[in-house]
This record gives sequence, structure tokens and C-alpha cells, in this order.
Amino acid sequence: MSAIELHSLTKRFGELTAVDDLSLEVKEGELLCLLGPSGCGKSTTMRMIGGLERPTEGKVSINGEEVTRTPAYERDSSIVFQNWALFPHKTVLENVEFGLKMDGVSDAERTERAREMLEMVQLSDYEDSSPNELSGGQQQRVALARSLIVEPHVLMLDEPLSNLDKRLKEEMQLELKEIHDDLDQTMVYVTHDQNEAFTLADRIGVMNDGQIVQVGEPPEVYNNPKTQFVEEFLGDTNIVSGQVEETTENSVLANSELGCSFEIPVKRDSVPEIGEPITVSLRPENMTVKPSQSREITADGGKPRSRVAGEITNVIYRGSMVRSYVDTGSREVFVEQQYDPDAGVWGQDNAIIEWNSDRLVAFDDDGMQITPYEAQL
Repeated sequence: MSAIELHSLTKRFGELTAVDDLSLEVKEGELLCLLGPSGCGKSTTMRMIGGLERPTEGKVSINGEEVTRTPAYERDSSIVFQNWALFPHKTVLENVEFGLKMDGVSDAERTERAREMLEMVQLSDYEDSSPNELSGGQQQRVALARSLIVEPHVLMLDEPLSNLDKRLKEEMQLELKEIHDDLDQTMVYVTHDQNEAFTLADRIGVMNDGQIVQVGEPPEVYNNPKTQFVEEFLGDTNIVSGQVEETTENSVLANSELGCSFEIPVKRDSVPEIGEPITVSLRPENMTVKPSQSREITADGGKPRSRVAGEITNVIYRGSMVRSYVDTGSREVFVEQQYDPDAGVWGQDNAIIEWNSDRLVAFDDDGMQITPYEAQL
């Protein structure tokens, strides 16, 4: 049985539709990330699950029970907010105990359980401290412990790490993942951070304009984006426009604005017509830059394929990785690869960009992916 079921969920604020006919199932014990840009409806969706917003249309079920009109305090769920919402006048222990106190649990039992929870989040030495005396990461763990102690069937987290610096955020992501795995707790995690979603999620639900546009495990969503929006949102890439020149039953040859042609594997039921526009995603990690003494690069039949010549205009070093910006004459593209001081390209002006055609991801004029998943593995 699914832990959460959303059926045709819609939420309107006046003329604004924040969530539009959204249906989704969250599996028992999984951590599902709702990922999308600001204003896409992900936090509103979470608030409807938790009972903080009432849907305009549709149904919400938790653990098989419809709770669409059930008040938040009567739902078997808990929420960790972005600002953590700790009580500044209470100690850390009292903050963690709060939910049990509201449930009428005895003093001795709630103190014992709160201390066990503080030990789990590695804050046993801070039970008498004020939240204001803690670091951001410690406050986040107190908020997490306070939500977990009431043993909710569903725990929701609304961008809880957004106020932390990069290093601390990465540490907390790993800690949160360990807590989820240890407790087998059903969690819905809202974020706009792609790296955070890929680190934490069992599955990712990508949202845009109030709708779920794709749900899947992180490798599937990244390697098999259903739409051009998903492809562009999940990471930096070079989006190149072109036009179909030749077709077969499972591939196309398309010219492009780079001045080269692309041979692209295509799903048999998605082969575009000759002359139709096509968009190709050249991911920077799937390309290489090599030194060149000439910008004249051709292949079979005089048509350049799987490579293009250009001029290196900028190089950014990122530790073990390097990003090269290359002007192909018609537009600039960027490539990322392992830094090799002996490669001989970094001090060059002219270069060749090469890629594997089987690693390309292509989209039709409607922004729908037409590349077979197996071609990208």
C-alpha cells in the first residue's frame, strides 16, 4: 500500500493555479523529493499533504485513509520547515519533547524518548542549551528530532537545509539519508537543489507549472529525461538547435547551428520527418576537447559528424575538473573533463570537440524526448 496518494490535486489562489491536476503515489518507506524551480507548486503540494492548505479539487490519502478535509493536527504526518520554527524560550530537550507533551505523554516517558532521539541526531550534550546557542546544523537536527519523536507515518521537509552553507549542507544531507535508512521513514522532501535531490532521493518528482512532469529514480530521471525542461533543469548542458536531413527507422541525421551534423539514435515510434526542427543536448561531461592546428574538420562524405572545431575562449579550473568554453564560429559551447596537465590543450587556441553520438539526448519540436533510453547507458 502506498503511504501517500494524491488524486487530481488542484489548488487555486484566486486566478493563480499553483497546483494543476496533480496525481502522485509515494511508496511506503521511500524518500521522495519534489524538485523544481521556485513557484512551481512543490511547497503547496507538500502543504496540502500536511493539511496546511485545503485543495480546491482532488483528494489526499495517507496510509490508505482519505484526509483531504482532515485538520493538520489529526493527520499522521509531521513537517520540518525551512526556518525550523524552534521555540527560543525552551531548551533543546523541551523542544524535542513538545509533540509528546501535546499528546499527553507522561513526563518520564517523554524525557526518556527525547533523550534517545537527541542521541540519534548526536545532540545528547546539548539538551539543556537554548536553540539560539546552537549552530544552524544543530538547530536543523533539533527540528528533525522534534518531528520524528511523534513517530509520524509521513515526514515532510520543506527545504530544511537551504539556510546552511555548502559544506554543512552536504554533511546534513548524508546524516539525513542515514536517518531515513535507519528508520525506514516515509519522507517527502521539497527542494529546488538538483544535487540535494540526487543525494537524498529514492525517487524524484520533477515539477513545473504546478504539474509533475516526470517521476523516477535519480539515474533514470537524469539519463532518460522525458522533456527538454527536465533535461535543462537537472544540470548544465549545451542545447543545440538543428533540422532533420535524413532518417532511418531508428536514427536521424540532422544539421545544426554548430555547423556540424548529428547522427542521433531515435525511438522507432518517434522518428521526425525530414525538414522538421530538432533540439540536441550536448552534456559537457560527454564531450572532450583536443588540440588542433586547423579548424577544417570533415568526415565521411565531407559532412562533419561527432566533432566540431573551434577556438578556446576561456578555461575555468575547478580542482580536478576543468571547464573549457569553445567558440565554434556560430556559437559558444562548454565542455567539462578531468584535468590532465599533459593533455596539451589548455594553452592552445584552436581545438576539436568530440562526442559519442550514442550519448546524445534529442527532443522534437514539442520538447519531448525522442532518444531511446538504452542508447544513453
